[in-house]
Amino acid sequence: MSLEHDFVLLDRVIDGEWGLTRFINHPRAIQLHDDLVRYMMDTLYWIPTHNPATNLPGRGLNMWGPTLIEQNGAVVAERVFRAWARLFENSPVTLELTGGYTWLDGVPEESGQYERLQYSRDETVSLLDTLADYSAKIQAANGRLYMYHGGV
Repeated sequence: MSLEHDFVLLDRVIDGEWGLTRFINHPRAIQLHDDLVRYMMDTLYWIPTHNPATNLPGRGLNMWGPTLIEQNGAVVAERVFRAWARLFENSPVTLELTGGYTWLDGVPEESGQYERLQYSRDETVSLLDTLADYSAKIQAANGRLYMYHGGV
């Protein structure tokens, strides 16, 4: 099982609106690791989205399935992705973040610790800027473009 979230900018005329599963692990996909998405999750919930599996509007990303960021959520998405990029570009070359709390099987409970997440600062900033750029394109496209997100 992949622990990557795929993001693909799609065109309703060229790519269609259905059969979104063909975009899972697509060569055009921008991928963010699940741990990084979870780190940013509280702010991603601010983004108005659409769940094509249930055909219902929502907020944030469907962690285990598809989510669409359309024109109505693109303004917030651009701001959120751009804000994270600007924040992370201030880190050392290796971006280190605090992940979830973990324990080892068979080891006493008090031996737990927080995971240390490590990413390339420049690569992470570039990916987040690309997602912000996608969001800006969606805003300018009068409903023709949208972003597909595929959860883990």
